Amino acid sequence: MPTTSFRTSWCKAFFPFCLFWLTAMLSPMILHGKEARKEETVRFETGLYYTIQRGDTLWDISKQFYDSSYIWPDLWQKNEYIPNPNWIYPGNRIKLYDRIEQNAIPAQQRKKEKKRSFFTYDPIDRVGFIRKKAVIGSGEVIGSEKQKWLLSVGDELYIHSDEGKKFDVGDRFFVFRHSEASLEHPLHGDEVGIQHLILGVLVMTEVLPDIITATVVEAYEEIEKGDRLMPYKRRSRKIETVDAVPGLEGIILSADEQNDRTVFSEGVVVFIDKGEVDGVRAGQAYDIYVQEEETFRDRDRDTRHLLPPPVVIGRILILHTEKTTATVLITSASRDVCIGDKIHADPVTGLP
Repeated sequence: MPTTSFRTSWCKAFFPFCLFWLTAMLSPMILHGKEARKEETVRFETGLYYTIQRGDTLWDISKQFYDSSYIWPDLWQKNEYIPNPNWIYPGNRIKLYDRIEQNAIPAQQRKKEKKRSFFTYDPIDRVGFIRKKAVIGSGEVIGSEKQKWLLSVGDELYIHSDEGKKFDVGDRFFVFRHSEASLEHPLHGDEVGIQHLILGVLVMTEVLPDIITATVVEAYEEIEKGDRLMPYKRRSRKIETVDAVPGLEGIILSADEQNDRTVFSEGVVVFIDKGEVDGVRAGQAYDIYVQEEETFRDRDRDTRHLLPPPVVIGRILILHTEKTTATVLITSASRDVCIGDKIHADPVTGLP
């Protein structure tokens, strides 16, 4: 009985001492754990992260969080650990944006992605052009296998190459013809440039030192002896529509044809007197309008001139541009379109 009492008294005396030392030993570990969690929290608080899922791409993630797929390069730049934007893996984390950036640019203020639209023009390869100086070309048509000139797809031609020009089997060339004289402006008579007519497309089938054989793969117009060749440059049939140049005015010059036609309708390709230096580019659209001065006599028999409001009669789409001219398609016309008719970018009701 005395022994039990002694043990009980000893435990009561020793327990506070043990508790003190245990607390002293564990306190640094507890504090270190709190600091570690605090550091981890701070580190995660500096940005918003997304865990990559199977099938994700930077394009998709940008669309999901930024409302635009086209800013994926910015997302890639924020994550320097990604060596290649095509190589992202499920389980990895993507930093989306800093908290400061999030507060500075609210989602409702971000610009919405503009919807793109396109116009498809299948015969784009046959579209001609006007340049200040005639294209010299690379060679010349000197004959045909069947001794005929109204050639069709599959017919063969003989070509003589200009000195220093290289031709290889499989090469493609436009066959073209240009006007002898410069086209004159219908209003003031100044020289506009040399008209170039695209006649077809050839592919080289045999290349010998003295003569080259080519096959017609596209035929748009009659090909004649003396017609010239220039390297084929593929044009896209799909033309993205873009905004017109505000306030731009121009004049219809002539048709992309080898005749003297002066009146045109919907679907005809024509030239205008504005080009790249004026900001004109493929995909822009302009109105065609007329404003014909009317003459009458007043009560005193004096001749008066009246300029009525302009009238929109059609619309054009830019297909191809040169420095000072452009080739356009008449996409709509409520009446005949003539050489000298005007084009304008803005609604013409407000013109003087």
